[in-house]
Amino acid sequence: MEKKEFDGKLFAILLLNKWKQILIAAVAVSLIIGVPYLLSKTVIGFFDYRSEVTVHVEFGEDSAGNMYDYINFYTWEQYAKSDKFIDTLNVSESKDELIKLLDAEVPADQRVVVFTITSKDKALSDALADEVSKHIVDFILTIPEIRSAEVINVSPAVKYFVYNSTPQVFVLGLIIGFVGSILYLWIWFLLDDSVYIPRKFEEETGIKLTDERSENELLIDKDLPDLTDLKQNTVLVIKAGKRNGKAVEAVIHECKKRGIDIAGARIEDVNEKLVSAYYKTTKLKNLFM
Repeated sequence: MEKKEFDGKLFAILLLNKWKQILIAAVAVSLIIGVPYLLSKTVIGFFDYRSEVTVHVEFGEDSAGNMYDYINFYTWEQYAKSDKFIDTLNVSESKDELIKLLDAEVPADQRVVVFTITSKDKALSDALADEVSKHIVDFILTIPEIRSAEVINVSPAVKYFVYNSTPQVFVLGLIIGFVGSILYLWIWFLLDDSVYIPRKFEEETGIKLTDERSENELLIDKDLPDLTDLKQNTVLVIKAGKRNGKAVEAVIHECKKRGIDIAGARIEDVNEKLVSAYYKTTKLKNLFM
């Protein structure tokens, strides 16, 4: 048999026929990657404790009598980490430590500011939240744009995932499983020497196909058959889809070497749906080429 070119159309059809295996592989890899990550976030304990101090503020007017309407989140963040505010806190932690623990967020309503304390110690987060709540109003009132401020909530520390990307990890697993399974099937197809399309076998080998049975038949499955008693006008019986291309090639070579004529070939167990799809999908002629 001559060296076959990569048949993109046949590969596409075989790939579509294995959609269940691809789906199972994608889901399996997603679970293999996602479940340990989820456990690391929820059970093993790779999380912090976060407490919040929520403050409601009212903006004042500038020198021209125009009302201030907001202070952006970045500015509030700088205020929370500023020496001026940190110096008001009666805590044992250093300034550098507090800068790492303190932060501020601004929800949709610009009049609400949430000061956060995030640490590995629940008791520490709670203690800092209590301390922040005692001094934050006095500090905020030193900001020229603010007319009034009031602490409206102090929430106890709860487990907090600094970056909870669990959904993304599961999706990443799906993508890896999907792409990986297709790559595996592509390599498998490159190494697969099975006979799938009878007419292509006839075109590639020049051996005529026949449906008639003969007394002088040689069955070629996956393994090379016994060639000791090869006879003239042998009919090759080839199992389709059985990775037997190398065995077929060896038999043809041996027949040529001995001067034995091959009367024809019969392909058994042909996947008629695959063959039908192959010849109907003419638009896929150059796919993956």
